Amino acid sequence: MENNMKKVTLTAYDKQRGFSIKNLGGYTLSVAIGEINYCENQNNARGGETATMEVAVMNENEEYICLPDGVAGHVPVSKLAHLIIAITVHDWHQVCWLCGEEAYPLNFPQ
Repeated sequence: MENNMKKVTLTAYDKQRGFSIKNLGGYTLSVAIGEINYCENQNNARGGETATMEVAVMNENEEYICLPDGVAGHVPVSKLAHLIIAITVHDWHQVCWLCGEEAYPLNFPQ
């Protein structure tokens, strides 16, 4: 790995409510599940198994980017690998499509 490349890291959230993956081409993917999140198991305080997730994409300043409402809910878990790739290569239209959201280029990083 080159010295100027940042290591991709994963951080779990408390109470099994999801995780974040940092340094995907300079951006962070946040995945939230369980209570109060827009996902299949949102009424389960313990998290647990779910087929959908709430996602957000953030820049290095932890500001929401890309998605029209900051987060997208009920995104199929089966799209996670494709989301990671799309964020890494900065394909914001693809990120929106994978999340079932209309692309809103004003929210795209420059």
